[in-house]
Amino acid sequence: MEQMIMWTDPVVEEIHQIRQKLLSDVGGDVEALMEKARAHQAAQGEIVIEIRLPPQKASGQD
Repeated sequence: MEQMIMWTDPVVEEIHQIRQKLLSDVGGDVEALMEKARAHQAAQGEIVIEIRLPPQKASGQD
């Protein structure tokens, strides 16, 4: 049986590396990364959109 060799997309690999660098800059905290991105957008005068999800119901409540 022929062995399959997994192909790596260099663009996707670069995106993963950039994501890891950005996360390492904030100690791996995704919320801190998003706050940093929002602050950057606001400083640039860009539109900042915040999505607020409704609170989840506790299990067993309807």
